[in-house]
Amino acid sequence: MSGVEPALGAWWAGVTWTEVLGTVTGLLCVWLYGRESLWAWPLAIVNALAFMVTFFEARLYADVVLQVVFFTLSVIGWYKWLRGGPEQSRLQVSSGLPVRRGLALVGSVAAIGAGSGYYFAHYTNAALPYWDASILGLSLGAQWLLNRKQLENWYVWILVDVVAVGVYCYRGLVLTSLLYVVFFGLAVRGAVSWRRAVRRAEMAQSLAAA
Repeated sequence: MSGVEPALGAWWAGVTWTEVLGTVTGLLCVWLYGRESLWAWPLAIVNALAFMVTFFEARLYADVVLQVVFFTLSVIGWYKWLRGGPEQSRLQVSSGLPVRRGLALVGSVAAIGAGSGYYFAHYTNAALPYWDASILGLSLGAQWLLNRKQLENWYVWILVDVVAVGVYCYRGLVLTSLLYVVFFGLAVRGAVSWRRAVRRAEMAQSLAAA
């Protein structure tokens, strides 16, 4: 990361209402994801709209693309969770990916990150194009797993959060970087909570088969 960037002094003066809205809705929707609540999805839609504006102003264009995708996937995820079973019961948490599907996911994440990073580096005035693109690729992979209620989504989100904290802080989005520090903790908590749900489901299946 190089170049002249905004100083962190008096950072609050640069905070916009869209960043505040994105921060608040982001905290709420991740907390609700951890509780398997359907209300996470409408908040995620508002969150995506707010951060589209925030990241465009910060010249983090891969993140703008990511928010467009998040908006679409949130609508799909909301619908999918609603149709998880009879009488709109929730889709059950699952764990473990087939090797072929896991390799395809890793390959897709790498291709999206490298490809979009190259494009934004050579054809736009994007800041930190490859770092920003890595957030894009990893987040899409994590969201894909989240929509299917795969436990592993939380592990990928943890990696996203680590990268995002550095990128957003460097671009002067200190409030957003603090949000991602909180996201890190919520992702760890979500992983623990969902792992317990998987174990409960496995125990129930064992008892039913006995």
